[in-house]
Amino acid sequence: DFAPVGYFTVNEKGIVIKANLTLAKKLGTERSQMTNKPFNKFVCAGSQDSYYLFLNRLLEKTSNQSMELKLKNESGFDFDALLDCIRIEETKANSLQFRISLADITERRQAGEALRESEEKLRLLVERLPIGVTHNTPDGQFLVYNPHAQNMTGYTLQELSAMKAQDLYVHPEDRKDLLRNLE
Repeated sequence: DFAPVGYFTVNEKGIVIKANLTLAKKLGTERSQMTNKPFNKFVCAGSQDSYYLFLNRLLEKTSNQSMELKLKNESGFDFDALLDCIRIEETKANSLQFRISLADITERRQAGEALRESEEKLRLLVERLPIGVTHNTPDGQFLVYNPHAQNMTGYTLQELSAMKAQDLYVHPEDRKDLLRNLE
């Protein structure tokens, strides 16, 4: 009941059979209010089709399944969730049940989006700088180079991507001195 993630069991129709307190708290409801009710009432409208397809996949496949979707709690607050599911053949009742763990991945998704935005800003900054900028591995393989670096060297971007930084040095020992100074 006090696990760090929500756990629940649904039948083949998606009706909640059991749920832990963590899940009830995350969804802003009482555990008793979830039992014998369809779980899809907590699935946001934009994720309903994905959830429906997920349930159908569970019916067809015996392997574990996972999916990310957007859920809403009773207060109307949306959050991103990861569902991990295992299929259980219930021999007594001759029915299928699915045990599902639910983890809130909102912070992880927000961090990923922030990282992508930051990387895009950095890329635009490097591209627009009025000086040549390159970034390469210690062995000299170019990872990043902006258009001004292309203009400075006289090589096309395609040619630069096939070269190593040491190929641009008139005196190769200058590269060794630079690397020694960076250590």
